Amino acid sequence: MTGLILKDMLILRKTFRSYGIFLVLYAAMALAGIFPVGAMASVTQIIIMMLPMSAFAIDEHAKWDRYALTFPAGRRAVVGARYLFALVMAAFGALFSLAAILLLSAIQGGGWGPLLDNLASLLVSLGMGLVICDFLLPLCFKLGVERARPYMYLIVFAPVVVMFLLMQMEVIDLSAMNAMDPALLMACFAAVPLLALLGMAPSWLASLRIMEKKEF
Repeated sequence: MTGLILKDMLILRKTFRSYGIFLVLYAAMALAGIFPVGAMASVTQIIIMMLPMSAFAIDEHAKWDRYALTFPAGRRAVVGARYLFALVMAAFGALFSLAAILLLSAIQGGGWGPLLDNLASLLVSLGMGLVICDFLLPLCFKLGVERARPYMYLIVFAPVVVMFLLMQMEVIDLSAMNAMDPALLMACFAAVPLLALLGMAPSWLASLRIMEKKEF
């Protein structure tokens, strides 16, 4: 399985370089005040979580799955390696964003308030990236990356639209968060990626079942 993860990293090495340049540019723009630091963290997570989809696209073009199924580990290893690759990318994106937030916060100053806001943005964007993987990876195994791509936009934008509508209907009042204890508020934000991470288990089982029944 380690070899399959390394395979994904090797075939995406040019993409890594391109994304690395984008991430450095976003960090520089955040330092210059063009982008909010929290927005930089969100963009980083979105960019990073597109990498598993790119790996799917390359595998489909090369008809890799048919060859991989001849390995002794079989379908379970193919599915597990893709999920582990997604988790590695999520961890890298989170660590990069955290380092950038701490560095930029130290340079720009502003106290604990802006730092906590940026950390909250990081936690929510990390959770969203993992949720995208929870839903999109089984779809990619089932439909292929091109046919699954439209669902990605639905997964990303549907929660935003629902949240906006609930706010307009005053069902959700975000101003109430200002009255919450900061520690409790950060705990709530930390629960977002944790819940998304727990969702990886049923997502993996669904993908494994799809692969077991899939004919190539």
